[in-house]
Amino acid sequence: MNPYTIVVGVANPQTLSRLMHTASLMAKQLGGRIVVASVVPPATGDSSDSLATDPMTQADQLLGEALATAQTYGVACDSTISLARQIHEGIVDVAVAHQAKVILVGFSERQDQSLQQQDYDRIIDALAAHSPCHLLVAKFRDGKRFNKVLVPVASELNLRLTSDIVTALHHQAGASIDFIHFAPTAQEAEDSSPELGHWLEAAGVADCGTVTVDVNPEPTEAIVEASRNYDALIVGTPPLHALRRRLFGSVAEHIVNHAACTAYLVRSRESG
Repeated sequence: MNPYTIVVGVANPQTLSRLMHTASLMAKQLGGRIVVASVVPPATGDSSDSLATDPMTQADQLLGEALATAQTYGVACDSTISLARQIHEGIVDVAVAHQAKVILVGFSERQDQSLQQQDYDRIIDALAAHSPCHLLVAKFRDGKRFNKVLVPVASELNLRLTSDIVTALHHQAGASIDFIHFAPTAQEAEDSSPELGHWLEAAGVADCGTVTVDVNPEPTEAIVEASRNYDALIVGTPPLHALRRRLFGSVAEHIVNHAACTAYLVRSRESG
């Protein structure tokens, strides 16, 4: 049986340590391993660049730092450079080759949200459409704190990958987990409470934290407001099937873009 393999796509030194921190917690919890991947475009034949700006040299440096970080956590970790013209293609190739269970990528807050952000959005959009496995996207805010984690639950589907990161943060980082489900009316809140308990039990996370069912006709804004009191937020989204959508949908994107804490977007891939 293949171990639970997490492919971590690295390109930005600012997010590398936090990506590896997240991946290492998951690998330790799930008895898995990490494969760190850096995508480099094929050589253009222009050798005028100095070694300091050479993409291959930069990739080697990133991978070396990633391996050193994984070693501090005592988890198995390999690294690879993927040659591909499109970043998402290189990451997908690595995930297929290693039969990955999940791809983890991330980005941090930027002062300039224009072209660079648009380029990143296109990469994540393509990964969401073509990933052969589950996809976990981290939007980092401050530090690596996981004292309090908020997990909004809308359906049973989005708990498939959510349960993996929830158990890792709870058992490996000691995080306090708050599950919350918003219903538009008091009656629907009462009706949904038993179902929510069944979802969490089936996902194996019922014992990881507290469960709240709240009445709010505007759950999106309620989640954003609640994020001010948490270190991290985990937002699950339904599987995309073969249909390409921009990123993870407008609701999930709004929550992640406006949350006051580190946010994880999870997209489970249905088998078959």
